[in-house]
Amino acid sequence: MSLLDDVSIVVTPNGYKAGTLYGVLPTAVEGSEEVTNGNFATDSDWTKGTGWSIANGKASSDGVSSSSYLYQENILTLNTFYKVTVDVITNSGEVRFYITSSITKTINSTGTFTFYAISDRTDLDLYIQSINFNGSVDNISVKEWTASDMDVTRATAATRVDENGLVNYAEVVGSELVTNGDFTTDSDWTKGANTTISGGKLNSNSAGVFITAYQSGILTQNQLCKYSVTYTITSGSVRLGDSIAVWSGSTQSTSGTYTGYITVDSSSDTNLYISSPSSNFVGSIDNISVKEVDLNNVPRIDYTGGGCPHILAEPQRTNLLTYSEDFSDSSWSKTSGGTGSVPVITSNNVISPDGTQNATRIVFDAGSGTSNSNKSEISSSVTASDNTNATASIYLKGLNGGEQLVFRGVASSTYTLITLTTEWQRFSTTEDSGTSNDFIQFGIRQSVSGHGVINANPTIFAWGSQIEEGSYPTSYIPTSGSTVTRNKDLFTRDGIASLIGQTEGTMFVDVKIKTITGSEGICNISSGAYANHVSINRVGNKFQFVRNSATQSGPTIVDSSTITVGNFKLAIAYKSGDTACFLNGTQVSTTQTQTFTNGTLNVMRIGADPIGSIPVNANYNQVQVYKTALTDAQLISLTS
Repeated sequence: MSLLDDVSIVVTPNGYKAGTLYGVLPTAVEGSEEVTNGNFATDSDWTKGTGWSIANGKASSDGVSSSSYLYQENILTLNTFYKVTVDVITNSGEVRFYITSSITKTINSTGTFTFYAISDRTDLDLYIQSINFNGSVDNISVKEWTASDMDVTRATAATRVDENGLVNYAEVVGSELVTNGDFTTDSDWTKGANTTISGGKLNSNSAGVFITAYQSGILTQNQLCKYSVTYTITSGSVRLGDSIAVWSGSTQSTSGTYTGYITVDSSSDTNLYISSPSSNFVGSIDNISVKEVDLNNVPRIDYTGGGCPHILAEPQRTNLLTYSEDFSDSSWSKTSGGTGSVPVITSNNVISPDGTQNATRIVFDAGSGTSNSNKSEISSSVTASDNTNATASIYLKGLNGGEQLVFRGVASSTYTLITLTTEWQRFSTTEDSGTSNDFIQFGIRQSVSGHGVINANPTIFAWGSQIEEGSYPTSYIPTSGSTVTRNKDLFTRDGIASLIGQTEGTMFVDVKIKTITGSEGICNISSGAYANHVSINRVGNKFQFVRNSATQSGPTIVDSSTITVGNFKLAIAYKSGDTACFLNGTQVSTTQTQTFTNGTLNVMRIGADPIGSIPVNANYNQVQVYKTALTDAQLISLTS
């Protein structure tokens, strides 16, 4: 018999949408109907408050009462995940639905609505509340929804390495908003003076003309969009924008293909404009694409290192550099010394690790001689917390390969000699930040203590710089004018007591650990608190297997042997009087005997401890939960 015959939850690098990482098993299943007479065929089974009535197959509210309830008692099960669907006709006011102690859903429009929630009402009642609601409710259904789909609550954008090896945002992209963006026909665009569409391009000779062309009403207010455009520029400059905002990064005076993200302005005008800021654009435009996009809470399916993907989870970090890609900005100092020269900076020169032409060419010339004072360098300084670890990182490659630089890290007078290839590499260094004014500096010097003479005038390419507080580098956080914070990755599925073994069970994780400093909560099943949980954690250079019940005064912990960074398969199996813990095919201990009250374990969490703190820096290949305690032979097979 296969182990998968007994598995109740399987989570792998799988499909996703914004806010959700889809589980593999179980396939989402609807339970039986909890509501009686949800189609209001009869005037029965519901308790009606002031202003509510049931007739003609609907429950209606007259809109007079500012707070009146329609409800059914004792139909829910505590801490259970439910799917709710309902038809609503709204004339005025709003109607609220409660299967939780606070408002579960507020509706103030007409339509069919579906929403999900965990029941936490101790009275187990379903409430519908009229807030001056004039309208009707029909076809209300409440069914248990059994699935292992994980809620993702990062609430910020985050980058990953995609299947093509490119560094970009994890995103969910909508459909194309622009019509005829490749200009195959002379249609769909309102053209300005001296503007034509021919040869598959929008052509402009806009002497004295501000608006080149536009499309009306295709944008949505306050919506994040991703754009791409190809400019062929003979002279002048050109840009994209809505009626108010110029889209960041879209204004260009050099030919190339440019991409970026922008939140559409909140004004009432939702037109997309192509314009010339100095009314002097001469050239052509092609392949304009604008799509609505979600970045926040999108799980990161990461392909770092090639091969099969993994789920990337990291702690919160902030890139303290305000211009991570624009090395021409004044926040980056370009200096020389002795007979050296200031580095020559050429922006948007070559294709960067994100696949677009936005990497910078830097030419150094340290002059002649071997003195430490001879230098040609570029650096940037930021202020970080005192006396903490800080990590600096940057992507670099050489023109010919073999170029050598001295790479100066955070708040240090020491230098590291690095040798570049013709392929992009990410270099990093971690040091104590010292007292203040911590900085990253990379440059070239003919002679640096401990390194001797190195090449005097290399040409290199740079992209994606970062300084973050922490003892190791995390994924790249782009900035363009201010610091940017990426929140921790947290994956949670609650209300799933029916999928978790209460009196016995097994939890398994296949994970790559990337650091052995500090502590990390790797995965757990719990009551959503420390009181009752089965956990696998890392504390320093050891794994901890925890089985803790509410009747225990403190957690019972089994430590593994000393570990280093790398891939691990871990499992903890529990039943009355016995706990078995396995690491890479080897049993660790069998000493824990706590038991749980049936229904207590109803939450599964990946990337942190049972209360969502102590985040992890790891790559997840798979997580499984079984409702039975696997045998030692099965655990050896599973973790080998």
